[in-house]
Amino acid sequence: MATAYRNPSLGGSATYDKNAVLALDSSTLDIDQVENLTKFCPTKEEMELLKGMLGKCEQFFLELMKVPRVELKLRVFAFKINFSSQVNDLRCNLNTINDASREVRESVKLRQVMQTILTLGNALNQGTTRGTKLDCLSLNFS
Repeated sequence: MATAYRNPSLGGSATYDKNAVLALDSSTLDIDQVENLTKFCPTKEEMELLKGMLGKCEQFFLELMKVPRVELKLRVFAFKINFSSQVNDLRCNLNTINDASREVRESVKLRQVMQTILTLGNALNQGTTRGTKLDCLSLNFS
């Protein structure tokens, strides 16, 4: 029995291959195809009802249903396909945050502004320490 199925309604003209699902082969199936397979995967009850009148699509899903924990494997497959792009997105965001924090740490103008604010605050307080002191906000302006 064939383990591959071609159906335009399940993601273009792609061929769905049971072995590609078993091997989690992202070169054969893309994320849209994996998600479509997950979405259209019939239940065991549906497969029992349809056994007598199987077309190519149903035959394919019957073969696919023989794969142990097929729905879970399809979800893992989708995660595997998306993982590297998610890591790249996170890496890009972390680089942006690191660059911004470095700019704040190394900014001479920001130091001058903060020094001015501190001096103004001290002048307004006339050298007293009124208000709340937060150790976590202590800045070193030397």
